[in-house]
This record gives sequence, structure tokens and C-alpha cells, in this order.
Amino acid sequence: MVWRRVQVPSTMTLREFHGVLQVAMGWEGIHLYQFVIHTVRYGSWEAGARFPAIPLGNLQLRNGSRFLYEYDLNFPWEHEVRLEQRRPV
Repeated sequence: MVWRRVQVPSTMTLREFHGVLQVAMGWEGIHLYQFVIHTVRYGSWEAGARFPAIPLGNLQLRNGSRFLYEYDLNFPWEHEVRLEQRRPV
């Protein structure tokens, strides 16, 4: 298993978070991506997903919440993202 830990503000959008994950994984950001959160898909418009400009803090996630991040939808890399802890701003 490969994993990364990142700390990001709740004001960061899903699109910005995608950029953080790209850097953390050492990728170049040239493929389609999507997040699946509460059965709703956010990400690359080419994939038919919703616009990813929503801030992370608006997603109603609790400590321990998990959601899916998929990258390179032709040969998908699936990642489980887990919220470890929400900290006060």
C-alpha cells in the first residue's frame, strides 16, 4: 500500500486539492480526474462530473470520512482519501 498525508485548509477547492494530490504523488496533471463524494462526482468536465470549485469545508465531511479520488480515467488509479481530523481555523 502507498499512502501520503497532507494538511490542507477547508477553504481549498476540490480542483486545488487535485493539484496537491498531483504533487504528492509525483504526477504531471495531464489526465482526467474525479472525486466521488456521497455518490456525487466532481472533477474533469470531460468525464461528465460536476464542477470542482466547491471548497472542501462545504462537503459535510466528518473525522474519519472517506471518499474516492480517481486519476487517469482510461487506466484509473483509485485512491481512498480519508479525513483524519478537522482542525479549527
